[in-house]
Amino acid sequence: WRRVNLPGVSIGFTVGCLFSIIGNIWPATIAWAGGGGLGWSGGMIGVFFNIIIIIICAFVFKPYERVDELFNTVKTYREVHTNKAI
Repeated sequence: WRRVNLPGVSIGFTVGCLFSIIGNIWPATIAWAGGGGLGWSGGMIGVFFNIIIIIICAFVFKPYERVDELFNTVKTYREVHTNKAI
């Protein structure tokens, strides 16, 4: 996604890891999500909050200019020995 930025990835990754670690060490802390049994694990809760934080930060912080350049490079990339685009 072109709007993803470094603050969103950094904060989301940190929060996701914390939920995962804490949920696996102390399962009682994720009991609100049905922890253990058939509920969500600490890792799934971490991924959920990671995605939410990335989306929020994508709209709060401005996107990087270099990202558009990288996406356009990949879009127009051609294999070295052929003329067909990927």
